[in-house]
This record gives sequence, C-alpha cells and structure tokens, in this order.
Amino acid sequence: MAIIKLQSSDGEVFPVETVIAKQSVTIRTMLEDLGNEDEEEEEVVPLPNVNGAILKRVIQWCTYHKNDPPISDDDDMKEKRSDDISSWDADFLKVDQGTLFEIILAANYLDIKGLLDVTCKTVANMIKGKTPEEIRKTFNIKNDFTPGEDENMAIIKLQSSDGEVFPVETEIAKQSVTIRTMLEDLGNEDEEEEVVPLPNVNAAILKKVIQWCTYHKDDPAAPDDEETKEKRSDDISSWDADFLKVDQGTLFELILAANYLDIKGLLDVTCKSVANMIKGKTPEEIRKTFNIKNDFTPGEEEQVRKENEWCEEK
Repeated sequence: MAIIKLQSSDGEVFPVETVIAKQSVTIRTMLEDLGNEDEEEEEVVPLPNVNGAILKRVIQWCTYHKNDPPISDDDDMKEKRSDDISSWDADFLKVDQGTLFEIILAANYLDIKGLLDVTCKTVANMIKGKTPEEIRKTFNIKNDFTPGEDENMAIIKLQSSDGEVFPVETEIAKQSVTIRTMLEDLGNEDEEEEVVPLPNVNAAILKKVIQWCTYHKDDPAAPDDEETKEKRSDDISSWDADFLKVDQGTLFELILAANYLDIKGLLDVTCKSVANMIKGKTPEEIRKTFNIKNDFTPGEEEQVRKENEWCEEK
C-alpha cells in the first residue's frame, strides 16, 4: 500500500495512501511530474495553499469517499441539485462559515470535484429562499450597491400551489403580466417582503417557468401588431427546443401556466411545439399521439369528415 506525505502551508506533514491522495487532480499531476518511482514515503508533496486543519479535513473526506465511482465528464452538463447531499457529508460540513469557505478554496485548489460540488451545494442551501439582504446578513457581507443598483437587483418571492417559495429577480418575474399586475396592486415598497401566491402553478412547473424567463430576460418586447401576423411553427430556437423536450403532461402544464401567468413568449413557443407535434397527422393519429379517446360514433365521424371535405388538401 503506497504512501505519500502531504505537507500543509504551516509545515504539518500527513502520510496518506496514494490512491486516496490521487482524488485530487492537482496532487495526481504533481506525482506524475515527479515520476512513479518517487511516490514513496521519502517524497513530501508541498501544498502551500492549504493549512494543516483544513488539509486534515480534506483527507478525512477523501478517505471516506475513496471507493466512490468517478464523476462522468457529462456531469457538468446536468442540471445541478442541492437536495442530494448524503447524511455523512451533511454531518461532515456542519462547520462554521470560515471553515466551510476554506474547504471550498482547498477543494478548488486541489481540484477535488466531489468535495467542491458538495461544499458549494451546502452554500446553495444556506442561501435558498433568501433575499439579497438576508444573504448579506447570513454571511456578514457589506452592501456596496448604490440605491439605484440595489433597486435593479430587487427580489420577490413567488409561492407555488404546493407551498414552495422561489426568490426571483423582479425584472425576470415581471415578464408575467399577471405578476406585474399583482406587484402594482401591492405597491413597490412591499416587493421584497411580500410573497406572491400562484395557486394555479405547482413547484416543478414554476421552476421551469422561472428558468425560461431567466434565459429570455433580455429578449425585446413583442410588438403590438404581433397578434395580426401569420403564425409560424418552424422558428423555435434550439434552446427552446431543448427546454421543451419534456413529456406531454409537463408540456401542457407549461401551456396552462404560461396562459395563467400571461407570459406571451412562453405561451407562443409551447403552443408552437404542440402544433409541430400534430402537423401532418390525421385525426386518428392525433388521438393516438395525445391518448385522446374518440367519443364520436362512426356515423358522427363520417358526417364530420363530409362537412369538412372542402378543407382537405387535394
């Protein structure tokens, strides 16, 4: 069992199994530069950016997680969650804020992806649902915004039908005419403290609506004469197309939410997606696509077909 020695910035030396130390890409690279023959107990690897107390905790984390499968390359592309921290990690990270941030810095310097991921998730959980002012109080951060800059970053809280609260920049939330009207009724001075209830939208759908509005926050406003233009369904952006790769239930819930919240752009693109799904299909194929029961009798269906023969393509 090969052992190497890691030396902290304050001179403390820790003998560590090589396989454990190599969870750090930084240390692994150092060892490759030294050559395998030097990975012996005589060689000391200096880590000038990590003190003894923090290095001890990093080694403890790496030892516990030494048998974890490697993180896949496409993991960075996945949507991040902060509710999947293991109970061991949660207990391990019950530390003061200073220690937590030092562990984050050490994980970043040592390039230990799993440790960096779980520490950042812990910080995310600490700020979830908080306004900028509450976050500043949590971390004792001085507010260096001018009043005008602070106003531009104003946050409101949106509450879904199942009680989950989402802090959202006011300018993003105001893409919804419904929310904009609510805020005008409440008055600007109440925006941060007031929770805006959205009884017709559940948390999963509201989260996706906020994601869409955040991405599209800088889009130009739709012109007033947009309604009179002929509609197309082949002009969906690649981002929106990927965003709307969801099951039918979710797609229709997004349509209902966009309609209730009066978000024209989102309603437009979701309806175009449905239009593309039925384009060129017969009524029977459409019923199969959306699992719709045919409640016409054969006679009624034949009558409808005859009445609408004029609009069928020749």
